[in-house]
Formats: sequence, structure tokens, C-alpha cells
Amino acid sequence: VNEILTYNMDVASTGSTVEITATNADGQDKETVLVTYNKPVLKPVVTIIDPRSNSYNSKNPTYTVRANTQNVTSKNQITVKVNGKAIANFDYATDKVSVPTTLVDGQTTVEITATTADGSDTKSVVLNYTKPKQLPVITMINPTNSPSSTTDMYIELKAKVQYVDGRNNINLTVNGNRVPGFAFTNDIL
Repeated sequence: VNEILTYNMDVASTGSTVEITATNADGQDKETVLVTYNKPVLKPVVTIIDPRSNSYNSKNPTYTVRANTQNVTSKNQITVKVNGKAIANFDYATDKVSVPTTLVDGQTTVEITATTADGSDTKSVVLNYTKPKQLPVITMINPTNSPSSTTDMYIELKAKVQYVDGRNNINLTVNGNRVPGFAFTNDIL
């Protein structure tokens, strides 16, 4: 009788040497086969899902980049860089990464890398942001009205000057003559 022997075995846990011996009245036959288990290589995979393109124009100064990962088991296997600098302020939960990012005026590059014993994968996105223009704002404190009249010979001129980098960006003139000696502290002239 010719029959086919079938046996499903867990090679990883039962071993790798298989020996089959068949015996009848005329003798026996023996076959040995060596089966080696090679654990599949599961390289990590990073897929950025938000934004959907690798270059994004944002109208807001903050943006949360989101990515999915595969074959990653912990946050320790994830590295995030913003403009080339590694950061720890990102969230990881079951194959999902979110990176809240404060954008600079111009380009901000967010890079997400997953690394395991089986390899690594890196994906990046460029976020473009143009900071809105802010003109200087002058608010008169003293005098508050123009024209203004006074019975005092001297007045203390005060104004709040906002959105300038310092006193070098302020020009004070009296009757067309430049006045260099003025104080400017905490936006107050």
C-alpha cells in the first residue's frame, strides 16, 4: 500500500531534524531531513499620513504631524527630529505617532525614524509657513489727544511702541529735529 504521510509541525518550537522510518516484512527505509526555521524579517515601516504630501503650506504657526508605523513595539524605537534636532515631545500609541510642531518662518522639516533589530525606516515632511507681517503700532499715552494743549512748560511725552526690535528702530523728532536721547523700556517711549 502506498500512502502519503502528512504531519503539520511547528518548526520553531519542535526542532529542525525530522526522521521517518518505515518497516515491513522485507526490511526498512529511513529518511532524515533537516528543516531550518528562518524567522521572517519584519523591518519597521513609517508612513506619514498628515499632511498627505511631503511638502505642506500651513497657515497656522503650529501643526501636528501624524504617522503610522508597522513592526514597532515601543516609543523607544521611534526617533523624531525637527529641523535636524532630536526631540522627545511626541506621542506614540500602538503604531501611531503624533508630533506637535511649532513652525518657524520659512521651512520646518519633521523627520520620523523607526529602528528595530530588523532595520529602520525614515520618512520626512517639510512644513512651509510664512509669518504674517506685523507693522509697528504706536499708541500715545501722554498726551492722549492731538491736537493737545497744556499750561505746563514741560510735558513728559509717553507712547507705547510695539513690534519693533529696540530703540534703534524708533525715530523721535520734535519740530523736525531728531531727538537721540530718549528712553525706551518695556515698549514704552
